[in-house]
Amino acid sequence: MEKLRWLSRSTPVAATCPCCGNDRDNAVVLQALHWMPERGMLDLARCPRCASAFFPDIAAHVDYPSSGQSLDDPEFVLLLHHHLELVSGLDWKVPLLEQLPFDRFASVLEIGCNVGVALDYCRAAWGADVVGLEPSAYGLGGAKLLGLPIYQRLLSDAPELGDRRFDLVYATSVLEHAADPIALLEAMRQRLTRDGVLLLTTPRAEILTRETRPGDLYATLSAGARRFIPSGSALLDMVQRSGFSHVRASSSGDSHVVIASDAPVERPKRAKPAERVARYYRARTRDRFADPRVELGFHIDAYAWSVKIGREIDAAELVRRIDVLLRGRFGLTLARPLEVPPLLSACSTFFDFGRVVPYGLPNYLRAQARVLRPIAPVAAATFEALAAVVCAHGLRVDFQSLSGYREVLDEALAAVRAAPALSKTGAALREAAEAAIALVPELSASRLAARPSRERAPISLRPF
Repeated sequence: MEKLRWLSRSTPVAATCPCCGNDRDNAVVLQALHWMPERGMLDLARCPRCASAFFPDIAAHVDYPSSGQSLDDPEFVLLLHHHLELVSGLDWKVPLLEQLPFDRFASVLEIGCNVGVALDYCRAAWGADVVGLEPSAYGLGGAKLLGLPIYQRLLSDAPELGDRRFDLVYATSVLEHAADPIALLEAMRQRLTRDGVLLLTTPRAEILTRETRPGDLYATLSAGARRFIPSGSALLDMVQRSGFSHVRASSSGDSHVVIASDAPVERPKRAKPAERVARYYRARTRDRFADPRVELGFHIDAYAWSVKIGREIDAAELVRRIDVLLRGRFGLTLARPLEVPPLLSACSTFFDFGRVVPYGLPNYLRAQARVLRPIAPVAAATFEALAAVVCAHGLRVDFQSLSGYREVLDEALAAVRAAPALSKTGAALREAAEAAIALVPELSASRLAARPSRERAPISLRPF
């Protein structure tokens, strides 16, 4: 199914830019498939005044997923696990958060917190009193699975907050969903303490070009959910118009980052965010969880981050617990890796896949390979090959939702090719991965070999 269509010639549209208010010479430049495919393609317009992009069909906006979804729905629960296991984003959110003076943040409000992993980090690592607002069903899931105070509310309708103010208000990819972004920014400002700080991110209109990979472009647009994609100058102007005295803006990969306050914000002299993330995950493995899959996810992340910072010697007990949880929850034994490909081959949907393996399994396999490579390179290559199998089948069943697997697949295959030798098991797994890749239209061996890795750029404060 076609998801993006660039127009050969822009088409004028009678619509007002939600970022700057311009209603002249706006034009449709492409069409994108609504996140609910049955709603068809949506027009995306460009504003010539501020260079932002927006969807003129306001009536097409649909938040996702609806708050009516229940934790009793097994497919929705899998969406929660996908977020917890694979896309929580602490690898970039913690460096972003901890460029701020977090030692003085006694209270944190996160708007649009999803399941609340970043909020949980602020509570566990900072000792902050945290509150989350998430109008979608993800908030309900996070409140239950992580034991967080998350309310299914919009900021404009959150009586649970009373007249509370917070040292940090944090909103990741929220502003672009608002019908009135200035009103939302003003409401955020009203929730800050006198020395409070607003930290927000939005997608960047600057990446909306024909040169951007279609999958990345489609994910950035989130057609039908996001109302607009601001340019850097438009975002800066909106934040300043909402009344903040001090505004610092930067870009990070495909995102804008803004720090706004009514008092100057000092920057702490801290480094090594990876060590802090690893410490957070290790601490959480000592907690009790009602859902063993949540426990497994925290153990996998704790192991992967321990390996990342070179502390794998301290992680042996994590491996033992992961093995127990994989057997108990999924019936998987990694000592018999050839049992995995047939299970994955039988999957036809994102949900089938998540019932067979945890979404974060490739990260664990690659961490195991990294530990083994210096002492047992053939065994390490087997783990890499299995990671490639998992990623290839994930991309086969849902390329968009599991798009993060692309870089992992590239790296795993490169490691397999670089291995001095393969066992029979490793060779069979490599063949299984290549067979799965052949079933993914978006992939080919040549593209995988040639495509450069596209990692999120380091957080930096460079002006627009």
